[in-house]
Amino acid sequence: MLGLSLASESSSIFTHLILNTQQLREFLPLNPQQLDGIAVHFELLLLALDSLIEIKPRALQQKAVELNIPSAIAEKIESFPQQRKAVPPDPLDLDVAKSLVVVISQLAQENRELLRRAVTLLEQTHLQPSAIQRTVLLKTYLQRFEQRLSQSRQNDLISQTDSHLALKLLVDLLFYSDVSGSRRLWHNLIGI
Repeated sequence: MLGLSLASESSSIFTHLILNTQQLREFLPLNPQQLDGIAVHFELLLLALDSLIEIKPRALQQKAVELNIPSAIAEKIESFPQQRKAVPPDPLDLDVAKSLVVVISQLAQENRELLRRAVTLLEQTHLQPSAIQRTVLLKTYLQRFEQRLSQSRQNDLISQTDSHLALKLLVDLLFYSDVSGSRRLWHNLIGI
C-alpha cells in the first residue's frame, strides 16, 4: 500500500509539473545556459545514484513508464546520459527536465534507507577521510563515483574534489528522497 501511495504521489507531482509547463515558460523563462546547468546537475545526481545503487540498463525508462510519463519523454529520459556525452551535448527539453525530477526523486525514495544509512555513516566519520575509507559503503560509493566521474564529460568542469562533491550529492539525494523531494529538487534547480 505504501509503494502505491508513493507512486501515485510522484505521478500526481509529475502531472502537476507537466500541466503547468505553459505557466512555467511564461513566468520563468529558462535560457539555454540555465537549462544546461540543470542538465549538468541531473547528470551529477544520476552519477551519484548510479554509484550508490548501480542503476540497471533501461531502469530510467522503466521508472518513467511506471510513473505514467508519456513514452516519448520516457525514451528521452533513458537516452539522457548518452545525449550528455555528445559534443556539444543535446539541449535539455523542459518536459524531460521535469520528468527527470520525478524519476530521480522516485529512485531516491525507493533507496531512502540506503541513503539514510550512508549519510548516517558519513556523519559518524565527521568527514575524516581515513574514517570514511574504513566504512565499506562509503568507500565503495566514493570509488564508483570517482570512476564514473572520470568517464563523464563533467570531469573537466568540476572544481570541487571528487569526494567532497560525491558526499554533497549523497546528502542532497537524501533530501530529495522524502515525500516532497520532487518539489524540493525542482525548486533547487530553478533557483526558487
